[in-house]
Amino acid sequence: MNKAEEEFVDKLVVQFSKYFEVQREVKSKCKKSTIDLLLTIDGKYHFGVECKRPDKKKGEKIGEYVLQAIRYSKAEFKYRPNVFVKALIFICPPLSYNYFIMNEESKIINGIEYHKDRHHKLHNHNTINGFLGVFNIGEVRKKPMGYQFSMNNKPIFEHKIYPHTGKDYSKVHEVNYNFYMNKLCNQ
Repeated sequence: MNKAEEEFVDKLVVQFSKYFEVQREVKSKCKKSTIDLLLTIDGKYHFGVECKRPDKKKGEKIGEYVLQAIRYSKAEFKYRPNVFVKALIFICPPLSYNYFIMNEESKIINGIEYHKDRHHKLHNHNTINGFLGVFNIGEVRKKPMGYQFSMNNKPIFEHKIYPHTGKDYSKVHEVNYNFYMNKLCNQ
């Protein structure tokens, strides 16, 4: 992991440690893979997060990133001594914005062409998130009041802070979590 990536992961750890048991650089059972973060809630909800430097990437690097996440989705990771778990895998930063857009329309303003995606980048539905979900990969996506672990445009975990009340809200969407864990375990 390079310095920029390590600093990015450090910031995520600060965010996530309030809601998750956080483990860094977790080895797979076969010892061929190491995921950046294994996040756990109540010892039963496991989320793997693979991180890359938050900057623009070339197409082949994006492809390698997705293939790595697909490989991780098939692995078991060390949760405790002699205890290995399957985890839903999420990538961060997400590819669903700033990397790919599904061009719905373009406009030329002052000689510069602007492209409009099908949805605003923070919208719940995103074509790339749906595309990744087919491969059992989700994304950690920023939301207007917090963040969400989203797979195939379904919320798996979400965190919000309501601006007017300051109320802190976090939730595992158990139906979606269980559906995708069953899918993952039966692939």
